[in-house]
Amino acid sequence: VSKRIKGSLDSIGGMDALVLPSDAILVKVNDKTIVSHAPGNRQMTSRWIKSKSGGTANLSEYLSEAVQFADANADMIVAFDLDGVVGKDEIEKRLSAMTIIDQSKLAQYSKSIASLKGITLGVSIGEKISGSIKLDFNADPLGMLTAGKPILIEVLKKNGLMIDDIRKWRVTSNNSKNQIIISGELSEYGFRQIGTLIRQPILADFSSESDSSQ
Repeated sequence: VSKRIKGSLDSIGGMDALVLPSDAILVKVNDKTIVSHAPGNRQMTSRWIKSKSGGTANLSEYLSEAVQFADANADMIVAFDLDGVVGKDEIEKRLSAMTIIDQSKLAQYSKSIASLKGITLGVSIGEKISGSIKLDFNADPLGMLTAGKPILIEVLKKNGLMIDDIRKWRVTSNNSKNQIIISGELSEYGFRQIGTLIRQPILADFSSESDSSQ
């Protein structure tokens, strides 16, 4: 990789590393794991290495649970810790602009979304590709069984992250864990769309190298 994209080999925190042209650093954590850290700040990367435990940084409780879930249940996981990210008033303001939900239940929906701990998207690959989006709440997600999917679709569309397959996915709940689960089959195109959610600096560098050679 270093020879092809002219990256600089280095040793950071006692680990083999490669500084990429795209302002990122690859770190070889072990024989099976390479981590990308961006921006390519050597000091920040060194601090991350010192803080890691067992190949994983000191993640939040929610993200740590997502890693464990991935190890046992899925081939690919994308997880977002959203606990306390947005307040109820801001959520209510944004929901008020959505025509796809019952505005008479605006306060109820806002309260439920404000209690959102995080979202985990899992993908399993077998004879078919299947996907599952798990929304975890700190409290009973009142109204989200019916409104959760339309709201999620609206948010994804607004941020250019919509995957058309999700429209056909079924919605279920796990009341004991305050969860809403949206799941179904995933097309190959939808699977490639999910890949865009994960920044892969090395791919950008290979792409740039390929363009410059043409």
